[in-house]
Amino acid sequence: MTATVFAFSLTSDKPIVDITPIESVTGGTWTGAPSTTLTLPAAPGTATVDLLSALGEYGSFVEWQLDGGALEKSHELTLTAPGEFAIAFYQTHEKPITPPCPPGPHTCT
Repeated sequence: MTATVFAFSLTSDKPIVDITPIESVTGGTWTGAPSTTLTLPAAPGTATVDLLSALGEYGSFVEWQLDGGALEKSHELTLTAPGEFAIAFYQTHEKPITPPCPPGPHTCT
């Protein structure tokens, strides 16, 4: 009875491998980083996962999605069924590149 939590980089538009977005698990068994899989307890089988607020170079937590459902902003998710998977989305908050001021009779700020 396992469930999985993956990490995905919105900045580079690809899965983040070899790093777990899981900070801690309550009500289930998790072997710790870098594992992305946890074992759910026997019935009722509910485990609560706290997600890391940041993943180093991959940036800050943005939201998560459980089995293709709605996007959620909370750092906490609840897994209740074997085979469930969640994706935690992370993004860097790099300063946008400012285009050069175009020529003309105006003032760029």
